[in-house]
Amino acid sequence: MAEEENDNKKNSSKYFYFGLATTFIWLVVVYGLVKNPTFTDLKLNEVGDFLAGAVAPIAFLWLVLAYLIQSEELKLQRDDLQISIDALQGQEKELIEQTKQLTEQAELTRKDIKLRLAEATPRLAFKEINSTQVGKDFFRHEVLFYNNGGIAIGIKCHPPHKDILIEIQSLYKDSPMRKTNSIKTDILSKIVFQYNQSIYHNVSIQFTYLDIFGTEYKHLTAYPCTDEEWEDFFNNPKIN
Repeated sequence: MAEEENDNKKNSSKYFYFGLATTFIWLVVVYGLVKNPTFTDLKLNEVGDFLAGAVAPIAFLWLVLAYLIQSEELKLQRDDLQISIDALQGQEKELIEQTKQLTEQAELTRKDIKLRLAEATPRLAFKEINSTQVGKDFFRHEVLFYNNGGIAIGIKCHPPHKDILIEIQSLYKDSPMRKTNSIKTDILSKIVFQYNQSIYHNVSIQFTYLDIFGTEYKHLTAYPCTDEEWEDFFNNPKIN
């Protein structure tokens, strides 16, 4: 492309210098004719005709040369425009490729986030319930469950009555179960639920917790429950 541009510039220069040389030679010829003794014998109108005839070829020559020079310049402009178009097309291809890469990266990021969210979601699974009577009028239930998902943190129990005890306990290695505010993965835990027989019909179980991303989960059920209802209680928390 650069060689072609140089050739066009050289052609324009050749046309220009050819015009100058031809004009100079022509003027020399005209000057020789004017110096001829017979030129002074010409009438005024004949002198005008002579000068018009002498200038007309030069004017026509420069008209043709101007057209040729302009053609070369237009060709240069066209080539420059084509270079710009090619550059823009190259940029367009790069932008398309970058957009494709960004789209693929965004999709991978979305899948990664989805996977991390799935891994972080606590999944409580009902195991069994053990019930005992504590004293004359008090009942104690221990609902055992596992967490098969991500860690649950910030556990809060919400007893419906001041005389009702609800707390979460977890087993840590070989130590006895104790009250906890978090439920780790694959750790046996239990809901300790104790109430007076006099308020048996107003009993409900509710507790809440968060995953590591701050999403709140709430488990709520009326009591008493069947095993199927316990499974539903653990499997289907309300997510806020």
